[in-house]
Amino acid sequence: MMTLAQIAGELNNIEGHVFHAIETALNGGVQPRERSTCDKIFGMFTHQILLPYAENALTHRAGDFSRQALIPLVLNVEANLKIQFHKGALFYDTALAFFCLATKTLVSGFSR
Repeated sequence: MMTLAQIAGELNNIEGHVFHAIETALNGGVQPRERSTCDKIFGMFTHQILLPYAENALTHRAGDFSRQALIPLVLNVEANLKIQFHKGALFYDTALAFFCLATKTLVSGFSR
């Protein structure tokens, strides 16, 4: 059985992998306003973090990761490259993580 520290370490590894994959993709000369390309890049967050975390009651961690790491990364890359990416999927999925957390909290509060 894994300890909580080991589980946290594995989650940090997953998040680091996704962070660096998105960073590499954004710095790789993508068309910044090409919606389908940006959706695919930010889909790494959705499919490798948000959805698996949601299945394991960790939507708060997914939202925090995006808010504290991914969104600042994207904004920094935009500033450095003097471009704007289509960030709709990233912002939507981040909001969805927090919405799911709030809904779970509200529902739990009513069941007491």
